[in-house]
Amino acid sequence: MKVGVVGFGRSGTTLVSNMIKNFFSQKNKKTDVYSQHWFSKKKHYNHEKNILILCRRDLRDVLASGFRDINKQNDSKFIIDKMKNPFPKNFKVYKKKYGVPKEQLISFGEKHINLGWYQWLPIVNYIFHYEAYMRDKQKIAKELANLVGCYDVDINKAIESTEKWKRNNPKHITDARGMTNAWHDIFSKAQEKIIIDNFGDWMREYGYIK
Repeated sequence: MKVGVVGFGRSGTTLVSNMIKNFFSQKNKKTDVYSQHWFSKKKHYNHEKNILILCRRDLRDVLASGFRDINKQNDSKFIIDKMKNPFPKNFKVYKKKYGVPKEQLISFGEKHINLGWYQWLPIVNYIFHYEAYMRDKQKIAKELANLVGCYDVDINKAIESTEKWKRNNPKHITDARGMTNAWHDIFSKAQEKIIIDNFGDWMREYGYIK
């Protein structure tokens, strides 16, 4: 069995991947779990034989997380070209110096919505809702276990395995520590308006705004 965990970055893809690996470890089964944020037509996705899990989270939190530790990002991730060493420690400092990067913010959002969501949506088997998981971890973890045929695993053990991974990989975690609705430390009201003006339809569709 191949399990693909796809969709938005910073939306729980690593969490879900680690949890499913733990499910199969408990059952002593071998599986291939992979993560892929951006859909590509050049790559063959045999979704009839794979299980694909699409991850979503409030786009404001997703984008804020991308900016929060921007000084740690490498060439394969989103970088604002104007930034030079020494990097500002957070986006508020950057914004004060360079102004609101409207074009970059829209570009980053479009990449998530188009390549990280709508292109995946027709072929996935399950949508992982990050905020729902944070409200009830046992419920969502149980749904994931059932999805991959691991019906009698220890759910709490799998959840703890994801927490242990975070403790062992602190560089993966931003200052917000995975909290929901935590984008306010990065984006001003003007920046939130840019996000809503451009991506409000998606945010309304999934209940993040009214």
